[in-house]
Order: sequence, then structure tokens, then C-alpha cells
Amino acid sequence: MIESYPIWAAPIEMYFYALFNWAWHLGAILAVVIFALPLLLYRRRMYAPVVRKAVLFIVILFLAGATMNALWSSFVWGNLYFSTDYVVDFSPFHPIAPWVIASGFGQYQSGWINNGWTLGQLNCVWLLYALTTWCIAAATYLRICRWAERRNDKKAVEPDVAQCGAPPVNDTVRDHET
Repeated sequence: MIESYPIWAAPIEMYFYALFNWAWHLGAILAVVIFALPLLLYRRRMYAPVVRKAVLFIVILFLAGATMNALWSSFVWGNLYFSTDYVVDFSPFHPIAPWVIASGFGQYQSGWINNGWTLGQLNCVWLLYALTTWCIAAATYLRICRWAERRNDKKAVEPDVAQCGAPPVNDTVRDHET
């Protein structure tokens, strides 16, 4: 039986994910840039923020995908299946294809699926990993956006208070006094 990669090898697996999957993520960024082009015609001011936010999400997805690839290499590859030319089998964009397992490389003529698992069941495990990757990326993205909004709100309020030297006046209280 083939042993999966130990969890301490995660940085190496993340490196290989970056090395071989950057093109998928770059393609996603280019697709956003192209599909957002109509904003330049109709809402010019929205183009840069939309593209910037999409690039942020894709970069976060890239990091989440690298992390999940390390977990995939440690817990799925070698335990549930074996592919002969293993570099990176996990991607949040596409499931395991039959040719990934069936292709031969080196001393092995073909890979295999272990313990009576089917390709469909293996792809259900992939779906769990992929959904986790997308959910982690979305949650991290939303958290960063909220943090940035709070930070920008504080910056917008603080200069006014500093300039006046006193706290801002509550207009609703002033209206009731008169």
C-alpha cells in the first residue's frame, strides 16, 4: 500500500499547489477583468473596486486551495486512491477525472482506487474538500471586507473629532431643545 504524505510535508504540498495551479487562478482573475469591462462604459467608478475585490477573493481562494491540497495529500491520496503521477490532484475548480487515476508513470502502469471505493464516491470526498475551500475563502473574504470597512469608518470619524477638539454634536438632541 502507498502511504500518503505526512502532514509535516504540508508546506511542500502548498508550494506544489502554487507552482501548478497558479494558471487556474490567474485565468479567474483575467475573466473578472474582462467580464467587468462593461462597467467602464456604464459605471466607471465601480470598475476598480469590483476588480480589486474579485482579485482579493481569488487570492484568498488560492491560499485556501493550497491549504486544502496539503490536507488532501495527507488524508485522501494514498488512503482512498493512488495516482501514479501525483503532483497536485486537488483543485477547487474540477473533480478527479478518470484519466488522473488510470494514467501510468514510472514503475506503475496505472493508479487505483482503494478499498472498494468508486470514482463517484471519491468525487464526493472531493466535493466536500472543494466546498470547504470555497466556504473558507468566502468567510475569510467577508471578514477582511468587514475589517476594512470598520477601519475606514474609524479613519473617517477620527479626523473630524480631532479637528473640532470636541465630540460631534448630536443634531437630534439639538432639535428637541428648541
